[in-house]
Amino acid sequence: MRSLFPKMQPEANSHVEVEKAISRGPLTVKKCLGIIVGCWLINLSVLLVLQLCHQNFGFKVWPMGEDRVWISLLQNNHGADVARAFWHLNDRNPLSPWWYMAVSPIIMSSEFGIYLVRKMVDPILAAVTFALLDKIGGAKHRAFCLATAVLILFWNFSYFYIEQIMWNFLMALTCTLLTVLCYQQFLEQGRRQSIFQALSLVLYFISFTSYTLQSGAVGANFVLALTQQTGEPLSQKFKNACVDAFPFLALLGIYLLTWTTASKPVVDYYHIHLERIKDQFIASVWNFVWQNDYSNFFMAMSREWTPVALYGLFVLLSVVAFFFLNRALKDRVSENLESETKSTGTFLVNLFALILAVGLPTILVESTSHLWLPGTRVRMIGQFVSPCLFACVILSVSQILQRFNFRFTRQVMALSFSVLFSAAVLMGFQYNKMLVTQTAFERRLAQGLRWYILPGQAHRYFVVRLDHCNWNVSQYLLDMFVETAFNLGNLHLRIIPDYLPDHIENHPHWFITVNERGVKHAAIDFGHGFIPWNQVIFLSFDGQRIQLIDPLTADQFKGLQIKWLAKEPIHQSLTPDTFAIAKKALTGVEDEEVHDLPNPTDPH
Repeated sequence: MRSLFPKMQPEANSHVEVEKAISRGPLTVKKCLGIIVGCWLINLSVLLVLQLCHQNFGFKVWPMGEDRVWISLLQNNHGADVARAFWHLNDRNPLSPWWYMAVSPIIMSSEFGIYLVRKMVDPILAAVTFALLDKIGGAKHRAFCLATAVLILFWNFSYFYIEQIMWNFLMALTCTLLTVLCYQQFLEQGRRQSIFQALSLVLYFISFTSYTLQSGAVGANFVLALTQQTGEPLSQKFKNACVDAFPFLALLGIYLLTWTTASKPVVDYYHIHLERIKDQFIASVWNFVWQNDYSNFFMAMSREWTPVALYGLFVLLSVVAFFFLNRALKDRVSENLESETKSTGTFLVNLFALILAVGLPTILVESTSHLWLPGTRVRMIGQFVSPCLFACVILSVSQILQRFNFRFTRQVMALSFSVLFSAAVLMGFQYNKMLVTQTAFERRLAQGLRWYILPGQAHRYFVVRLDHCNWNVSQYLLDMFVETAFNLGNLHLRIIPDYLPDHIENHPHWFITVNERGVKHAAIDFGHGFIPWNQVIFLSFDGQRIQLIDPLTADQFKGLQIKWLAKEPIHQSLTPDTFAIAKKALTGVEDEEVHDLPNPTDPH
């Protein structure tokens, strides 16, 4: 079986000459893949050095948000039971739990394991993207393919997603790209080696069963079949494309029928609202082209970085990237202008078809859903889509400039990529800083709660008032946070922000009701009713340390989401030796005040 990564087999003498020239040039496939891995290792090394220098960067990123759902599944289930528990919780993407089980030794070996898994996905996605683009470009745009792949390597950020859950969705996207890569190899072999078509079908099945929205590869395959240089008439190409597409569409259809049979009764969660297209389609397309995350990153860096550091690093990175890119593009092999323009035009058509194949299912869902609104799902594919779109624009502009014999076309192309590289690297570091800072915040909260989660104590409900700090997390995931942080069941956490959330008057159950008898809505599971005081504890957290609120009075919660019905102050029900037990159990110290103990997770 021929490798998918080496150079394509040419079909014309002119292509043979170009291929031979490229093989003698500096950019071999092996060297390009080495550059991708090298850039990845340099990026990791810089993060490690910054971490060792006690900066707010590095690898200390633990599971957050929806990551905790997966941690809970792995903590409480083994083997196939993980998949069954997941299906009971969320009856879609049936192969997703198997991805997690495959890397569970890494995830569960450390509280920072899931971030390591996420970082490992970056070079895989970048390398596969390079291999595919180089394949469909006939190796004549290798420098461009390498630049796009390295840009994808660094484009690993999302302003509103502090979770790392998108890693397996990106692996599903990688399977989509491998689907197209295998099919392109099948076409290049004159449809004679059916093993590549079989591999393409298997990878296609893996992609959409891991993430249903990764079902568009069949569209990219169809366009590749039409644009393949075989000398056949277009009608024959169309017939062959339809024949090839049939097993892919049949496989997808059979899966959808099976999913419908095995899933829970249809609810509005999956309902398609066609009437929303007129209001949401344009917004979804705009977010597909430019995500609001990027603007938010620029504003955050402007606030948090000094101008000298921000613009100095931007210029420095741009200059270094321009130096290497300009040299790489200089060695690019070109034919005469007319044939190169034609070849590049076909390459751009195929690349744009690939981008649409990856993104169109997401656009359709965002355009017709009341739950997944425009911009919410595109983040799952942004690491591939945005760099490829920007690269398409750069290549298109360079071709226009070349048609007009512009002298500095190569420099314009190199400079454009260099600016994008610099922006991607800086936004990636800003994202890492956000993750490390948020992890430190949550670890301090967990460490503070640890004093009150003790064997023999009845307190299972923890209500925490945030003082001059914010925690942007879904209330529905708070129970999962404490249960997985301590690997204990039947724990509940409610957060009271230091402001009244918008539109809370439309959701009266979000208010926590307090009276002498107990606390209502002390858990996000609103069926708990009133919880007696011996099971509830109220605490405050200022971002650094937890403190017991005692006594509780109405003034302490004025203007917050608390309905105070008690006539007298409430004294919290703690046993006299609670803190002595905590100190002895956790530190072995008996004669110090528990709140004066140093916080081992404090980065300072």
